[in-house]
Amino acid sequence: AGHVGAVATELARHFEEARDYPRAIAHLRLAADADVSRRGNQEAVSLLTRALALADRLPEPAADAVCPILLEQLGRVRRGMGDVHGAVHEFEALATWARDRGRIGLEAKAALYRASVLSWIDPERSRAASEEGIALEARVEDPLLRAHVQGYSAYWRLQRRGWRADDAG
Repeated sequence: AGHVGAVATELARHFEEARDYPRAIAHLRLAADADVSRRGNQEAVSLLTRALALADRLPEPAADAVCPILLEQLGRVRRGMGDVHGAVHEFEALATWARDRGRIGLEAKAALYRASVLSWIDPERSRAASEEGIALEARVEDPLLRAHVQGYSAYWRLQRRGWRADDAG
Protein backbone atom coordinates (compact mmCIF):
# COMPACT_ATOMS: atom_id res chain seq x y z
CA ALA A 1 0.00 0.00 0.00
CA GLY A 2 1.35 3.40 -0.98
CA HIS A 3 4.41 1.91 -2.67
CA VAL A 4 2.96 0.62 -5.93
CA GLY A 5 5.13 2.99 -7.98
CA ALA A 6 8.28 1.48 -6.51
CA VAL A 7 7.32 -2.08 -7.45
CA ALA A 8 5.11 -1.42 -10.47
CA THR A 9 7.51 -2.98 -12.98
CA GLU A 10 7.73 -6.17 -10.95
CA LEU A 11 3.95 -6.28 -10.52
CA ALA A 12 3.52 -5.73 -14.27
CA ARG A 13 5.79 -8.69 -14.98
CA HIS A 14 3.77 -10.91 -12.64
CA PHE A 15 0.47 -9.80 -14.18
CA GLU A 16 1.87 -10.40 -17.67
CA GLU A 17 2.98 -13.91 -16.70
CA ALA A 18 -0.52 -14.52 -15.34
CA ARG A 19 -1.94 -13.19 -18.65
CA ASP A 20 -3.79 -10.46 -16.80
CA TYR A 21 -2.90 -7.95 -19.48
CA PRO A 22 -5.11 -5.05 -18.33
CA ARG A 23 -3.43 -5.02 -14.93
CA ALA A 24 0.00 -5.52 -16.48
CA ILE A 25 -0.60 -2.50 -18.73
CA ALA A 26 -1.84 -0.40 -15.82
CA HIS A 27 1.31 -1.18 -13.83
CA LEU A 28 3.57 -0.55 -16.81
CA ARG A 29 1.97 2.90 -17.11
CA LEU A 30 2.56 3.53 -13.39
CA ALA A 31 6.18 2.44 -13.72
CA ALA A 32 6.63 4.68 -16.78
CA ASP A 33 5.27 7.65 -14.83
CA ALA A 34 7.71 6.90 -12.02
CA ASP A 35 10.57 6.68 -14.52
CA VAL A 36 9.63 10.03 -16.09
CA SER A 37 9.54 11.69 -12.67
CA ARG A 38 13.14 10.57 -12.06
CA ARG A 39 14.18 11.47 -15.64
CA GLY A 40 14.32 7.87 -16.78
CA ASN A 41 12.59 8.70 -20.04
CA GLN A 42 14.23 5.96 -22.08
CA GLU A 43 13.10 3.38 -19.53
CA ALA A 44 9.58 4.86 -19.69
CA VAL A 45 9.60 4.51 -23.49
CA SER A 46 10.55 0.84 -23.14
CA LEU A 47 7.77 0.20 -20.61
CA LEU A 48 5.13 1.97 -22.69
CA THR A 49 6.25 0.16 -25.84
CA ARG A 50 5.84 -3.11 -23.94
CA ALA A 51 2.38 -2.00 -22.79
CA LEU A 52 1.38 -1.30 -26.40
CA ALA A 53 2.51 -4.80 -27.38
CA LEU A 54 0.38 -6.26 -24.58
CA ALA A 55 -2.60 -4.17 -25.71
CA ASP A 56 -2.54 -6.14 -28.98
CA ARG A 57 -3.42 -9.23 -26.92
CA LEU A 58 -6.56 -7.66 -25.48
CA PRO A 59 -10.05 -8.12 -26.92
CA GLU A 60 -11.02 -5.22 -29.18
CA PRO A 61 -13.12 -3.16 -26.72
CA ALA A 62 -10.41 -3.30 -24.06
CA ALA A 63 -7.67 -2.56 -26.59
CA ASP A 64 -9.66 0.38 -27.93
CA ALA A 65 -9.92 1.78 -24.41
CA VAL A 66 -6.19 1.61 -23.66
CA CYS A 67 -4.36 2.08 -27.00
CA PRO A 68 -5.02 5.81 -27.40
CA ILE A 69 -3.98 6.44 -23.81
CA LEU A 70 -0.73 4.57 -24.37
CA LEU A 71 0.02 6.27 -27.69
CA GLU A 72 -0.58 9.71 -26.18
CA GLN A 73 1.53 8.92 -23.11
CA LEU A 74 4.34 7.52 -25.25
CA GLY A 75 4.25 10.55 -27.57
CA ARG A 76 4.37 12.93 -24.64
CA VAL A 77 7.31 11.10 -23.07
CA ARG A 78 9.20 11.17 -26.38
CA ARG A 79 8.39 14.88 -26.78
CA GLY A 80 9.62 15.55 -23.24
CA MET A 81 12.94 13.86 -23.91
CA GLY A 82 13.45 15.75 -27.17
CA ASP A 83 12.88 12.72 -29.42
CA VAL A 84 11.13 14.78 -32.08
CA HIS A 85 10.88 12.08 -34.73
CA GLY A 86 9.68 9.49 -32.21
CA ALA A 87 7.06 11.88 -30.84
CA VAL A 88 5.82 12.73 -34.33
CA HIS A 89 5.59 9.00 -35.09
CA GLU A 90 3.52 8.32 -31.94
CA PHE A 91 1.20 11.28 -32.53
CA GLU A 92 0.73 10.23 -36.17
CA ALA A 93 -0.10 6.71 -34.97
CA LEU A 94 -2.60 8.19 -32.52
CA ALA A 95 -4.21 10.30 -35.27
CA THR A 96 -4.47 7.28 -37.56
CA TRP A 97 -5.92 5.15 -34.77
CA ALA A 98 -8.50 7.85 -34.00
CA ARG A 99 -9.37 8.46 -37.67
CA ASP A 100 -9.91 4.75 -38.28
CA ARG A 101 -12.41 4.66 -35.40
CA GLY A 102 -14.15 7.97 -36.05
CA ARG A 103 -12.80 9.55 -32.86
CA ILE A 104 -12.68 13.12 -34.18
CA GLY A 105 -11.68 14.76 -30.91
CA LEU A 106 -8.73 12.48 -30.40
CA GLU A 107 -7.68 12.90 -34.03
CA ALA A 108 -7.73 16.69 -33.59
CA LYS A 109 -5.76 16.47 -30.36
CA ALA A 110 -3.15 14.24 -32.01
CA ALA A 111 -2.80 16.63 -34.95
CA LEU A 112 -2.21 19.56 -32.60
CA TYR A 113 0.29 17.59 -30.51
CA ARG A 114 2.09 16.77 -33.76
CA ALA A 115 2.05 20.46 -34.73
CA SER A 116 3.69 21.41 -31.46
CA VAL A 117 6.55 18.94 -31.96
CA LEU A 118 7.00 19.73 -35.64
CA SER A 119 7.27 23.45 -34.82
CA TRP A 120 10.81 22.67 -33.59
CA ILE A 121 12.05 21.22 -36.89
CA ASP A 122 9.60 21.71 -39.77
CA PRO A 123 7.44 24.87 -39.81
CA GLU A 124 5.51 23.86 -42.92
CA ARG A 125 4.52 20.43 -41.60
CA SER A 126 3.72 22.08 -38.28
CA ARG A 127 1.41 24.53 -40.03
CA ALA A 128 -0.31 21.69 -41.93
CA ALA A 129 -0.80 19.65 -38.75
CA SER A 130 -2.20 22.63 -36.84
CA GLU A 131 -4.60 23.43 -39.69
CA GLU A 132 -5.69 19.79 -39.66
CA GLY A 133 -6.47 19.99 -35.93
CA ILE A 134 -8.20 23.36 -36.26
CA ALA A 135 -10.38 22.04 -39.10
CA LEU A 136 -11.54 19.16 -36.88
CA GLU A 137 -12.25 21.38 -33.88
CA ALA A 138 -15.89 22.13 -34.75
CA ARG A 139 -16.72 18.41 -34.95
CA VAL A 140 -15.44 17.55 -31.47
CA GLU A 141 -18.41 16.51 -29.33
CA ASP A 142 -16.88 16.05 -25.86
CA PRO A 143 -16.99 19.51 -24.20
CA LEU A 144 -13.77 19.08 -22.22
CA LEU A 145 -11.88 17.73 -25.20
CA ARG A 146 -13.31 20.52 -27.34
CA ALA A 147 -12.00 23.08 -24.82
CA HIS A 148 -8.58 21.41 -24.95
CA VAL A 149 -8.56 21.47 -28.76
CA GLN A 150 -9.84 25.06 -28.82
CA GLY A 151 -6.99 26.11 -26.54
CA TYR A 152 -4.41 24.54 -28.84
CA SER A 153 -6.21 25.98 -31.87
CA ALA A 154 -6.21 29.48 -30.39
CA TYR A 155 -2.49 29.25 -29.76
CA TRP A 156 -1.78 28.28 -33.38
CA ARG A 157 -4.11 30.95 -34.77
CA LEU A 158 -2.35 33.59 -32.69
CA GLN A 159 1.05 32.35 -33.85
CA ARG A 160 0.02 32.62 -37.49
CA ARG A 161 -1.96 35.81 -37.67
CA GLY A 162 -1.70 37.64 -34.34
CA TRP A 163 -4.54 38.77 -32.08
CA ARG A 164 -7.89 39.71 -33.60
CA ALA A 165 -11.01 40.97 -31.89
CA ASP A 166 -12.95 37.79 -32.75
CA ASP A 167 -10.36 35.75 -30.84
CA ALA A 168 -11.82 36.98 -27.55
CA GLY A 169 -14.78 34.60 -28.04
